[in-house]
Amino acid sequence: YVEGWATYIENYAYQYAPVSYEISQYFSLNRSFHLCLYSILDIGIHYHGWEPERANELLLAVGIENESTQDAIYQCLLEDPANYLKYCAGSIYLQDIRANVEEIQGNDFDISAFHKKILETGPVPFPVLSKYLYLVQTNDRNLRNFLPFFIPAPYKRKQYEKTNSNKYFHH
Repeated sequence: YVEGWATYIENYAYQYAPVSYEISQYFSLNRSFHLCLYSILDIGIHYHGWEPERANELLLAVGIENESTQDAIYQCLLEDPANYLKYCAGSIYLQDIRANVEEIQGNDFDISAFHKKILETGPVPFPVLSKYLYLVQTNDRNLRNFLPFFIPAPYKRKQYEKTNSNKYFHH
């Protein structure tokens, strides 16, 4: 998840830029948008077999009209398959894990402690990281009914509360 972590932190760090909150959010969302765009194009090119004309339709739809820019993006993605996916998907997974832990912890959530645990865990598969962070953040070493990290936080919490004691949730 190294590339995803780097992208997640890059987006997080925009809030510390010496600009207004709105501008920092714009930077973060713009970066995320382009990573998602390139990931969609990558899948289109390498999985669906999109030719440059089809990729350019998407690029035109999002305002990239310059043909040399379109060609450069297409060639870059063609020559390096799945490059942007690890940044985009990894960052999204980390954001999801954070949202889940944040939902569970509520007002007790500590972003610094959360980030420290990620760094202490080191590069592991996302399901392992998610489970470890969930167990650490809830202080429950005996949790056996862990739901996968990709289930949205509110749904996960409701499902968990239906099948388990509420002692794991600190409000």
